[in-house]
This record gives sequence, C-alpha cells and structure tokens, in this order.
Amino acid sequence: EARAWAADEHLPSFEATCAANLGVLHARARRIADSLEAFAEAQALYEQAGDPARAVAIMQIDRAETLLHHGLVGDAVEEARHAVQLIEPTGNRVVLADAQLMYARALLATGRSRLAGRAAEVAAVSMASTGRQRMIHQARAISVEAELALAEGVERGTTAVRDALAVADLMRSDGWVQLASTLQAM
Repeated sequence: EARAWAADEHLPSFEATCAANLGVLHARARRIADSLEAFAEAQALYEQAGDPARAVAIMQIDRAETLLHHGLVGDAVEEARHAVQLIEPTGNRVVLADAQLMYARALLATGRSRLAGRAAEVAAVSMASTGRQRMIHQARAISVEAELALAEGVERGTTAVRDALAVADLMRSDGWVQLASTLQAM
C-alpha cells in the first residue's frame, strides 16, 4: 500500500525504499527469487530518483545479507563491497560501518579469512567512531572467527580460542546470545 501511495504521489525514492523493504520481507520468508526481483525493482526506482547513496547502500547491504543467507556468497561479497564504495564518499559513518561489517561477514563466508579479519577490524574502528559499542563485538566476532580459521599450531590455536571465548562473553553480556553461542561453539 505504501509503495502504491508513493507511486501515486510521484515519490520514486520512497517507492524504491518500499520495494527494497519488500525484498527484505521476501528474503525473511525464504522467497529468494521474489526477494531479488524486489531488489532489482528498487534499484531501478533508485536510479530514477537520482541514486541517493545512503538509501542505495542500505538496500545493497540488505541484498548482500539475502545473498549470503542463501549461499550466494561471492555475489554477497560484491554487493557489500559496492555498498562500501558507494557510501564511503558521503561521510555517512553509520551506514559505512554497517556496509563494512557486511563486507567482512561475506568475505568470511567465502573462506577469505585474512581479508575478512582485516575488513572486520576496519568495521570495528568505524563502529567505534559512531559510538555503537555493542556493534563492535559483532565485528570482533568476525575477527576471531577469521583468527580461528587461520590458526596453526597449538599456541596460535589456544590464543584464538581464548580470544573467541572472551568475545563470546562480551556478546552475551550485550544481549547477542545466539551469536555468542555460535562463536563459543567454534
């Protein structure tokens, strides 16, 4: 209904946001084809609206997450990387941090642990600069997952496990119980 209203009122950016939100809803309902179609419609509408960087980057982060959850990890990396490139020049540090975090998550899913760890560290710095302390733990979790994947030998493995458990404790205390449990199980 909101999308139809936006179309009637000739508000392509708002209409695009409605289409992007529909893409997220389809993704959550595990309707990948419908989700990607809605994101494509949103992209076309954003182009009509002059490509507002913040809104397009948010949509790309959502699309990257959808792709990631459906196993299309290479595409998720590219989508997240593009979101970072798009939002970086705008100075919007909040959306940039979210894009960087998604990029790190997608890299980790592709098995590029070293790059994922570096990207997560960049995301953590960005999160800190926006005052989003609780989100730093998500970036740190990606970092320690990458560290675990790269660990060789008993000493490095022990350090990585200790780091993972410490971050899991921080995440749990911040309310990220499921993510903490996943990290602890690694």
